[in-house]
Amino acid sequence: MKKHVSMMWTCAALVTLAFAAAGRAYADTEAVTVAFNNPVLNDSGSGNSDPFAQFNSSLGTLTSVTLDASGSGTTDSSYASNIAFYAGSNVLYCCTDTRNSFSFNIGNTVSTTDVLNFFIGTGDVELNVEDGGEDDDRTVLNVSSATITYTYTPAAPEPGTLALLGTGLLGAAGLERRRLFKR
Repeated sequence: MKKHVSMMWTCAALVTLAFAAAGRAYADTEAVTVAFNNPVLNDSGSGNSDPFAQFNSSLGTLTSVTLDASGSGTTDSSYASNIAFYAGSNVLYCCTDTRNSFSFNIGNTVSTTDVLNFFIGTGDVELNVEDGGEDDDRTVLNVSSATITYTYTPAAPEPGTLALLGTGLLGAAGLERRRLFKR
């Protein structure tokens, strides 16, 4: 009888741990490669990236967006040229005071609601890159790599999934119980 009671407590503990572990939130990431077609930026103009997928909210709750980009550029002005990456009307990154020839290597994380809302959906979005320097300069920007990383908390498992897990654990415990009592 002691084995039977001990086995029942063990099974109850396993089921409790399974439900507790399944409900824990943790951060996950999803990276999207962003391609720019080497935009030439004139007179405070902008260049667009190729479209890329928005974050699908069925995966969970988006907590931040990170832009990783590197590249180089030239400007024919002796004045500062301000290179900025935009998501809609929201600045993801602004690199200031670039002169003549320059290079950049960015890693910038943003978690403001406006920026996150821009990236949530089931469609495609584009990033813009702009030259905010002098109106008469000519900036050529070569983005050699750009990645957007979505960091999110995964959605909690559905109740049906948890019930199926619990039923499986109880079934396994029942088989073990049967095996113990046949001895």
